[in-house]
Amino acid sequence: MLSTRDVLAVEALRYIATLHTLGHALPAEHLGRMCTQDGDLSHSLRLLQDEHLIAIEDATAWRALHDLRAEVLVEVLHASPPPTLGATYARAIAGVQPRLRPELVRRAATRLTRRSSSALGLSRELGALADMIRDQVRREIDHPSEATAGRVAEWVQVAERLDALSYVHAALRVVSNSVPDTADPTDVLLLAYSHQASDVLAELDLLRDIRDLAARLPQWSPSSVETVLIALDPGGVDTAFVTADLESAIALAEAIEGRIPVSAATVARVLESHPVEPGSLRSVGLRAQLVAALFSANDPAPEEVDGLFGAVASRATLAVAADPSGYEAVVTTIAATALPESRSALVRPPRSEIATVATAKAFARADPNYESDSYPDQPGTNAASVNAQAVRFVRRLFDMCPELDLVTVDVVQAHGETDMMGVPSDGHKSIRAGVVPRAVEQRRNIAVQAAAMSTRNNERWSDRCREQAALANDLATLLNELPRRFAPNDHAARRGDWSHRVRQVAARAARMPGIPAPRPFLDEVATLLGSNAADLEQRVRESDKARKFYDAVTGSLLQVVQSGFDQHAVHGAGLRLAAALKLFDEAETGPQLPVYAAIGPTLPSALRDSVLVASRMLTCFERLPAGALRVSSVGDRALTNALDQLAIGQAAATADAVMAQLEAAGVSDVTVATYEAAEPVPAWNHLGVSVAVVLDDWAATERALREWDVHARTEAGFDSVVVASARDGGLAIPIGLVLFGSGSRGTPATDEYLQLARVVHALDEVPHVYRARMGTYLDQLISLSQAKNLRLHRPGHWPAIPDPPPLPAPLTVSEDDPAAWSAAVERAAALATEVGADDTRGAQLAVDLARLDMYQTGSAHAQLASLVLEVGFLTLEADVDIARAH
Repeated sequence: MLSTRDVLAVEALRYIATLHTLGHALPAEHLGRMCTQDGDLSHSLRLLQDEHLIAIEDATAWRALHDLRAEVLVEVLHASPPPTLGATYARAIAGVQPRLRPELVRRAATRLTRRSSSALGLSRELGALADMIRDQVRREIDHPSEATAGRVAEWVQVAERLDALSYVHAALRVVSNSVPDTADPTDVLLLAYSHQASDVLAELDLLRDIRDLAARLPQWSPSSVETVLIALDPGGVDTAFVTADLESAIALAEAIEGRIPVSAATVARVLESHPVEPGSLRSVGLRAQLVAALFSANDPAPEEVDGLFGAVASRATLAVAADPSGYEAVVTTIAATALPESRSALVRPPRSEIATVATAKAFARADPNYESDSYPDQPGTNAASVNAQAVRFVRRLFDMCPELDLVTVDVVQAHGETDMMGVPSDGHKSIRAGVVPRAVEQRRNIAVQAAAMSTRNNERWSDRCREQAALANDLATLLNELPRRFAPNDHAARRGDWSHRVRQVAARAARMPGIPAPRPFLDEVATLLGSNAADLEQRVRESDKARKFYDAVTGSLLQVVQSGFDQHAVHGAGLRLAAALKLFDEAETGPQLPVYAAIGPTLPSALRDSVLVASRMLTCFERLPAGALRVSSVGDRALTNALDQLAIGQAAATADAVMAQLEAAGVSDVTVATYEAAEPVPAWNHLGVSVAVVLDDWAATERALREWDVHARTEAGFDSVVVASARDGGLAIPIGLVLFGSGSRGTPATDEYLQLARVVHALDEVPHVYRARMGTYLDQLISLSQAKNLRLHRPGHWPAIPDPPPLPAPLTVSEDDPAAWSAAVERAAALATEVGADDTRGAQLAVDLARLDMYQTGSAHAQLASLVLEVGFLTLEADVDIARAH
């Protein structure tokens, strides 16, 4: 056994085991510098090896022999401090490679928070880490380099994580004592904190309890950040700014913003050290972020702003003109009382009686490949969408011109409006200052969210898998018994027992261990260091689809309990169960949990089957025969057959209504089929209807379905998703219409629905030969027309944009091509002639297509738009001709 008298071996083991629990092997050359005890270190390490406590990795680094043994060793070696575990972490981390230290401190702080039983004890442990960070920052400031600004900024961010963990540790104690067992304390804390931080729930009476809880949350203490800021002197900060690259300068400015004032002289030196390239969107985006951070750090008086940063009109133009799609930027002033009202609690009041307003216009980007403006994409958004493009303009303008009180942006189509082909878009934004906060203004919220999520993450996979498998088994039992709870002969005792078990399972689901965060060793850790502190926890949270599934199912069953088993009050619970099926599928296709021989399935397919049947049952009680509920389980054939008959009956009623409508329009050659809808609403109505008509009847079919009065549809029994498409003999013609229920206007069928119709009607596919050739050609013509339209509107003195693409090479016709192809090429050539003319004529194609309304089939179209539609039909006819020939 290892003798405690071998103090050098004990010290070395303490460092090796402690770093091992952070996912880090300790390089041998660093170990010697860490140890303070005298002795033969090599002899001590061999002794530890012989005792099977440590192992050498790649002949260069030491690690513990086993994960669980390392955990035990860490506890034993810190059972009688000194040193405390926080002190060991601080000394050990300070001795490893600099690039790894910030991530290791975050991990260490999270582990200390999980094991701490008192706020005072945690404060002392985290204080040791804060002191280490302060020493690291002081070393960076005393020995400046190009990397100093970025490293100091990251260390300040890490210190804020320490403060956030301390806050979350104290706040969770308040929350855990105030919420029911069925609620996740972490989620409740984040909701209450968001109210405390922004008063966002002030007007919502339904969330009064959350507001009351927010009032009892502890106050934020920036003790770790204040400890670190001691190491920052003004001279060192100035040097770090001017020696840094632009992105590091931004990071430093944001890190000290609101904490250390920056002089006007420093602002001028920083801006001079990092000149902007007006024609580069990325350079302008970075300049905007730098201006915003320096503005906040300096807080100039209104009359000083233009002197420091330049005229506001020039900066607004710079922010818009750098984007090749922008074409207008105007700055005006209005009375502050004329500013539009905003319901957001984040809105910033005007700085004076005169408000400054910027208006910008840009064309929606057609090309998905565009230069980035350096702003990160917003989570959960489509970066290529019109909405995302408009929000980027808003952010860039507010950052480049922080004194603005209102920004209005219109991202328009070629015809100058925000709608496209009759479909509204999110291209119009009129936003008051403060409503779209900068990332740095949310840093504390982000730190709290990251800290809360990291404390919920588990350390061992086996704990998570064991609990998830038990939940799956218990939920399966509860779902099996669900139909009997609604049977007329069920009694209060059984319902009470079932309700009690639902609450127990929901409480366990709410506190189910999170999935362990990845713990990469050495070089793998470096891949994490380019992200902000919340990225890893956010990725872990988003990847935990199974947790979301179990939360949704238990939440649905709680709704059933709260309804008092009233059949008329559980429709919402059924809809929620139906939505949980998608979460199950995402969890099943995503990263899988490890498989343990002694632990059952963690995501059994039988559970999905039970959820599916339960969701259908809960959404159709008023239609079910009473006998369907006198079953032994949710999978009983009597229940599933009754549910199937309901769906079949509704599909038949919808099909009959559609057939009658088409017959009244003179369309009689119709084939009807049903299909399984992917996401039916409501869940019980899971059969869709597909009708296929002959091609000659398509125009009449589309008109009859689009113009069908909603009230008349409902009266006729229409209540399913209907896919209408065209056929020509045994060929599926790729044109169609989808009606999503009785209230739908009708939407052009996507490729997914056209393929579905082809399969259910057993039709052959029309080859995509001539349409592919013509599609490429038309895309090139439209891109050229859009480019000419932009040139017509964009000021000539703005930064140059790429020249328009050339006209595409003319299409050719051979003797073997169908006559329809020849006619299509002739009309396409006429389009090319128009587009190839001067900018005004050349832009007309893009304008006409933007004005086209896909919902108004009988309306007159502009000449060029009509020509495009004609080309499309002729090209389709050509493809149909070669399909017939074969």
